[in-house]
Amino acid sequence: MRTWRSTAAVAAPATASASKAGRIAAEPAAPETSIEVSAQYGGLPVMGTQAEKITRPVLPPIIVDRNDTTATGGVGAQFYFAHLEDPAHTKISTDHPDVLQVIPGYKAPNDGEFTCGAHALQLGSAHIKIVPSPEDPNQKPVDVDITITR
Repeated sequence: MRTWRSTAAVAAPATASASKAGRIAAEPAAPETSIEVSAQYGGLPVMGTQAEKITRPVLPPIIVDRNDTTATGGVGAQFYFAHLEDPAHTKISTDHPDVLQVIPGYKAPNDGEFTCGAHALQLGSAHIKIVPSPEDPNQKPVDVDITITR
């Protein structure tokens, strides 16, 4: 049986388990900021005599308002830019793609619109420039200096 446990401050914590037959059950778990993965087959641990456990921190996204001029986060952080009209047609760029990977906004059919953002790849500083879509009543470009720390 494989068991996944995922909790985060920004999402409802849950524990999910899947049996060999493919059934999935979810139950509340204590609030944490880590992911634990263990694998078992037929009640016996996979990978030696003990179940393998992997613990990684789960970081909440950093919300950056269109009026913010600076933001700070750690390596692996996700930045999302709020209060942009028509994010699917908003343009986002960075001067240091080695520090921040930009994520363009998009519209998914029957699923809604998703704002643009950035993913912190390594320590450093980068400048993000967002050019609003033509549909945005506020045509002022958004300029944010982002610092990535440990």
